[in-house]
Amino acid sequence: MTPFYRSSESLCLYAIAIVCVSASVVAPRAASAQVRSRTGVTSDLATSIVPLGTKIRLQSKSLGEIREVIVATPPSYSQANSRFPVVYVLDGGQNLLTTVSAARALASAGRIPDVIVVAILNTQRDRDFTPALVRTSEMPPGVSAVGGADAFLRFIGTELVPAIDARYRTQPMRAVIGHSLGGLLAMRALATAPTLFRAYLTLEPSLWWDARQQVLSVLDSLRARPAAVGRLVAVEATSDEGWKPDWAALQQAAPSRFRLSFVHIDDESHENLPYRGIYEGLASLFFDYMPAMRHDLAQGTLAALQRQYSVISRDFGYTVKPPLSAILTVANRESGQRRFTRARSALAYGDSLYPGSSDTQSFRAAIDDAEREAKAAHLGEQESVVKFKPITRDAAVPVLGDWDVLVRVEPGTPMKGRASFRVSADSLLVKFVARGVAIDGGDLVEPDAPVRVEGDSLFWERENNGGGRAVTSARIVADGRIQGEETLVGGRAMPAGFTMPKVTVEMTRASIPRR
Repeated sequence: MTPFYRSSESLCLYAIAIVCVSASVVAPRAASAQVRSRTGVTSDLATSIVPLGTKIRLQSKSLGEIREVIVATPPSYSQANSRFPVVYVLDGGQNLLTTVSAARALASAGRIPDVIVVAILNTQRDRDFTPALVRTSEMPPGVSAVGGADAFLRFIGTELVPAIDARYRTQPMRAVIGHSLGGLLAMRALATAPTLFRAYLTLEPSLWWDARQQVLSVLDSLRARPAAVGRLVAVEATSDEGWKPDWAALQQAAPSRFRLSFVHIDDESHENLPYRGIYEGLASLFFDYMPAMRHDLAQGTLAALQRQYSVISRDFGYTVKPPLSAILTVANRESGQRRFTRARSALAYGDSLYPGSSDTQSFRAAIDDAEREAKAAHLGEQESVVKFKPITRDAAVPVLGDWDVLVRVEPGTPMKGRASFRVSADSLLVKFVARGVAIDGGDLVEPDAPVRVEGDSLFWERENNGGGRAVTSARIVADGRIQGEETLVGGRAMPAGFTMPKVTVEMTRASIPRR
């Protein structure tokens, strides 16, 4: 087979093979067989081969041996001419399936980008993953060969990465996943080859090695690079061998643009940590990839969206575009409040990133219709319904603090949440957190809303996604209890025969702030 990659350094691909998984799926022209079950019933079982990835063999000059990796591309790889971040997985034979399934599940929910997974298979694990001993001289029990970490990193940096970049459509964003000794190697890369990866996911790395010499190396490396940009996620369970003992020192040493995350996994052993840890670790590594507005409505502006993805682009090393759906959501909210100029700015931004989108064209037509209706009715930008009234802290005492909230929509399923009342200057503000209603099942935070107090009555409002304002009128019915209703004011006319659902709000005091 002709090598796909050659260079003056005589690096060559030794062989390529397709790695497959057999599955019981019904497919056209699939082979079928008569299968008799334990009950004696005979049925046809169709089988097909589902490809998982491509096995690549490389003759390595750095290591003086043939090395194998398995490359799994995302389902979207063949659907567009896009480029993709690459996740390099150590202990690839054990962690390939876990990494691919976790990455695809998270990407399908929009929580991380589609990624190429490169699983590096082992030959001499202890040798390849361990740095040379510096502070100690005695070999750890059960370890037969040490000190090959730097040669292995040269193989990755000068042979494997160029080969992958030559064959696949890759982005500069490279991450490495390492468990135990694999995590030790990842930290050796951070200390001695900091341009090799932009992100590190360690699962209880063996930082006990050589009397924790690698910890000192990482701290020194980070202190010496105050402008360093990167991400490190430490996933740990019960062991103190990883970053847990030195986490505070790592936080102090890390530059401001080097993001750190600590993920604790309950009730898990060191050996089994990768199964749960890789999923949680990838979610934490790409924690900001999903538009923040899906969890925090205060971030639902064009400026906030642009700021968020500017930071992600800086960290990833290439331009990361916000989803078109998020841009259109901003345009829809602005139009709903009759802020048509801002709505069109959002659409123009969408056009610049996704030219020719039929979705953007449809939204533009709908916004044009809404603006014509508003002009015909002599309506300007939607104004606040609840007028401001100043308040003192003493007057706000009956409601200050946290409240458990139950919102009933009839018909519909009740929604639980938390409301927090606080005083800022001369304003009483309330912030709502709706439990489990965000797109990924997380909480949804609403912006602070000013509250008007009239005796034992409370009034506040929020911008309604579909237009107009959702106004809550509530009353303190007893010490520690508030009841009210939410009604829609303004917005476009509802279709004939449509009846707005009844929305009631019940609050029960959860805490009282200290005075």
